Amino acid sequence: MSKEPMRVAIMQPYFFPHLPYFQMAAAVDLFVVLDTVQYIRRGWVNRNQVLHDGRPRYLTVPVALQPRTTLIKDIRLAQDADRGGRRIVNQLHATLGDAPAFEGMMDVAAPALAEIKPARGLVDVNLAGLAEVFGALAISTPVIRASQLAPRDRETASAYLIALCREVGATEYVNAAGGRALYDAAEFDRHNISLRFVEGAPRMAAEDTGHSILNVLARNELSTVRTMLGDVALLS
Repeated sequence: MSKEPMRVAIMQPYFFPHLPYFQMAAAVDLFVVLDTVQYIRRGWVNRNQVLHDGRPRYLTVPVALQPRTTLIKDIRLAQDADRGGRRIVNQLHATLGDAPAFEGMMDVAAPALAEIKPARGLVDVNLAGLAEVFGALAISTPVIRASQLAPRDRETASAYLIALCREVGATEYVNAAGGRALYDAAEFDRHNISLRFVEGAPRMAAEDTGHSILNVLARNELSTVRTMLGDVALLS
């Protein structure tokens, strides 16, 4: 009798990421938050976008000035972060306030936005957001931080991901479809780990896949978004 696969996704802790991030989380048995890599300025760890009148608008969590080599797990919020949190709330009202499910979206977002405070860890804020969305969408996948696992002493990104997979007993490593060019399946195979990719349905609108989950939650009932979670395929 064959053993059930142990599927793991490993992703950076983005700020209210887009729908495919949650589709991936729902498709695996364990979700590892990759907080042990260098923080990239103007990336998606402290900001995201929502649509307003067809144009993307940034929501940005203010972070303290830190060396470029700082790891994500060590990023702290700016001293005026609480002002930045209030600005995000105001932006959401201005950009999505007329959306049909706006109030429900704010119920999901508000607890995490309230965590935007001076000197708070950015990962703590983002994990609070993930927890709220997971709860709203009935995603039961456990979440752990990479910083709780093997230290990053491997030479390549692939070697480090493989080490994390081995530590948690993964038999399948699941990544976004865009990661196909980044990893060599044969390298994972040598460690008895299959490389899989999540691919969303072509019919899904760009506003559902290309912007913050807050954009999707404001425009759709929770039951609809929960259905969207399964609208994917796992490919080799």
